[in-house]
Amino acid sequence: MFKRLSDGFFAGPADLTNKTDPKKASCGIIKLPEPDELRQFRMLQHLSMDQLRLLATRVPIQSALARTRLLSRGDSDPDSIFLLKGTLELVAADGRRQRIDARNPSAENPIAQLLPRRYDVICITPVEYLRFETQLLDGLLEDKKREEDSSLIENFPSSSGASSSLDFLACITNDLEQDRFSLPSLPDVAVRLGLALKNQNTDIKQLARLVQMDPAITAKLIKAANSPLYYRNRKIQTCLDALMTLGLDVTHKLVVSFVLRELFRTNSKHIEIRMQKVWNHSIRVAALCHVLARLTRKLPPEQALLSGLLHDVGVIGILTYADRYPEIDTRANILDGIITGMRATVGEMILSHWQFPKNTITAAREAEDWMRDHGPELDDCDLVIVAQIHSFMGTPKIQEVPSLDEIHAFHRLGFIDLTPKKSMKIVEKAEEQIAEVEALFKA
Repeated sequence: MFKRLSDGFFAGPADLTNKTDPKKASCGIIKLPEPDELRQFRMLQHLSMDQLRLLATRVPIQSALARTRLLSRGDSDPDSIFLLKGTLELVAADGRRQRIDARNPSAENPIAQLLPRRYDVICITPVEYLRFETQLLDGLLEDKKREEDSSLIENFPSSSGASSSLDFLACITNDLEQDRFSLPSLPDVAVRLGLALKNQNTDIKQLARLVQMDPAITAKLIKAANSPLYYRNRKIQTCLDALMTLGLDVTHKLVVSFVLRELFRTNSKHIEIRMQKVWNHSIRVAALCHVLARLTRKLPPEQALLSGLLHDVGVIGILTYADRYPEIDTRANILDGIITGMRATVGEMILSHWQFPKNTITAAREAEDWMRDHGPELDDCDLVIVAQIHSFMGTPKIQEVPSLDEIHAFHRLGFIDLTPKKSMKIVEKAEEQIAEVEALFKA
């Protein structure tokens, strides 16, 4: 699995005065890290001790003196650098500076990981660090994922109530492969409205009558039309007025968003608690997506809202499946492992089955890919990634994800001189708008 390390990989210090490349400098005695030293980095925390021992023999500890430049702004070298000891300073093109000490949580992630590099990385003190070749690290993490998937299948309990002797995970996998996965259906009003909108002969009065067949949806649309998000200086009292105020495209996306709550239904108390947690998270992310889209003016806010609501639809599909297996819904660790491994596949399949647009499908498939880099243009998935990290602020979950300024999605928002601190202030100022959106779905 491990590839041969390139010549000159065992690097030493480089002084800024002679601009020596630290990757090509000689280091003398080779010092290797302890496995426990590797475990402090988030990316490596799920590796087994055997894998960490093997990795420790492949990546020597490198040292550099104060004033050494470890990385230069504009570089496209894909190696990952992890700080073991000392303090570094990241200097941006506009002169902004950020210090990272090895004892701080920010040092648990790779240093200045975005490509091309956005910072000059300079040693403030003498430092010790590790430099991983990308293929080495990617290969190891992929091997670990395969081991976990295999372990889940081997150790997963059989379901006595299932028609097959296969375990729950194998059942899902087999049904996916055989196109037999039990897909949740969109509620009828959303389907009929979507079909009516495709018919060019359908007028707005017919659509209003169609929507009014569901009083709850009608009430929500009128509430939305009267909210500060869409208010047009006159009180909206009828479904027809609401549709005329909102427009057909916005109406359709809001109707689909409102009926999604119906998918979060189960007979299991344990699954119901999980579904409620997922729904609350989805609402928060959707509201943040809506506000971010309005601020950037690059994407339709309602489309961004819908992608935010649906980014975890794969989790709902898996939980719905688990509802049939009474002994599964209480095995939180096993269910969590299956969700982590299959949420993207199941989410993509469900949304493709519902014929949702590509950008919403992409958001469901890649919303957990924090370092996703698809190109220069902002898309729904970027908003979902940024919104999720904002939603984790103040919770333990924030320790499991990269900082905002280390992800590509954050920099594609397009705000000039945007920093994580400024982003937090933007969201705080928009909290009233966020609350308005959340209220539409929590009523």
